[in-house]
Amino acid sequence: MALQKFQRTYNASNFNFTAVTSGVTTAKWNKIAYVVVPAQQRLAFGAGAISGGVDHRETATLNLRDEDDSAEPGLIRLAIANANETNIRIIKEDRTENFDDGVKLAETALQAKEDSLLIVYFKPDASDELAPTSTLGGTSAVFLLPVTVYQ
Repeated sequence: MALQKFQRTYNASNFNFTAVTSGVTTAKWNKIAYVVVPAQQRLAFGAGAISGGVDHRETATLNLRDEDDSAEPGLIRLAIANANETNIRIIKEDRTENFDDGVKLAETALQAKEDSLLIVYFKPDASDELAPTSTLGGTSAVFLLPVTVYQ
């Protein structure tokens, strides 16, 4: 039986993203959010595609802010990993400035299976803006990622 697919937009709580209060360091990829694929489902980053010259891709928006509500410059990576995180596949990498405005994210061919993970990594640019005790996720932070669910 073929799996039925539908598109959703996950928010911060879907990705277990709350305020990250410690352990975010520069020059290192920091795992800041993740979702575990539920039983008997598959998940893919993104939703929609370009078809017949029409852009149906959904927009991914990640505005990372510190406790002063100022933007945190750096790189964001979207990845799929197995349950033990021994096999990690990078799906997309882009600057936070681009994710602030929204990045079109088509459904990826790679799907995460049951118990695997969709992960968001962040690599900040400057240590003076994000100390190890800083909070990532200020009041104006936006965390919206389109996914395609197969069940």
